[in-house]
Amino acid sequence: EEEEEAEQQDQVDSNDGDDTGGHVAEEDAGDDSPPPTPPPHQQQQQQLHHLEHHPAPYLFAAETLVDRCVVLEKSPGESLGMSVAGGVGSQRGDIPVYVTNLPPEGLAARSRQIRKGDIVLGVNEASLLGLQHEEAVSVLKSQPAGQVRIQLLQGPESSSGGGNFMPSWVYWLALPPFCYLEKAVRLCRDPRTSSLGFSIVGGCDSANGPQPIIVKSIVHGGPAHAHGQLRCGDLIIRVNGAYGLSGVTHSEAVSLLKQLPSEIIVLSVVSWPGTIV
Repeated sequence: EEEEEAEQQDQVDSNDGDDTGGHVAEEDAGDDSPPPTPPPHQQQQQQLHHLEHHPAPYLFAAETLVDRCVVLEKSPGESLGMSVAGGVGSQRGDIPVYVTNLPPEGLAARSRQIRKGDIVLGVNEASLLGLQHEEAVSVLKSQPAGQVRIQLLQGPESSSGGGNFMPSWVYWLALPPFCYLEKAVRLCRDPRTSSLGFSIVGGCDSANGPQPIIVKSIVHGGPAHAHGQLRCGDLIIRVNGAYGLSGVTHSEAVSLLKQLPSEIIVLSVVSWPGTIV
């Protein structure tokens, strides 16, 4: 399917059916139309400034974002009345399915229980986490008449008005870990310096509160740059499948990345929209 306005969207209708080598780095949402995009270097500066001065909200998301079950009474031939975007392989990356619009006359809007920006976790007994966009839309469209139970996670941001909801990059950082869609990035150390070619920021001992371990910069010409899959702003969740980075200090993360004896390092990372290559 074609994607509109930089996102795959569908009306859900139904017819019944620190350099890790030698240098260590220190450590209004809801617009209906996206603001002008600043140059990449300016975006990166803005994002890193935010990360260094504000605790990463996703660490506290379990306490602040509420999941809930909404029950809709669907008539034969009636649409659920909401547009969604996201899913694995969407234009913005591997992201959860979320609500972009609610036509005011539709079933979802009439219920007054669903908002733009809400994450759609599942419907009836089917989970939408990890599904391709088309698969998720198919599941939503195939629900029969009667009670339709939609499991939602409160969106970190929302919007009003008639336009489509467009999340900011902070929206994604606010999501809890069970929404993560991880990818594996396999890097070979530089044989001369043993560097992986990137630096990190964050850690549980950050001055402004606990932070995830985040890729801060990528060294031009280094292994990470040559591989091309690691981005500034990526969250590093695990190293070599066994070493989790949740709750570690900045220096512990740097030491782990530097001192692991393997020449090949596999990073489990989460790339949210808005990160810079």
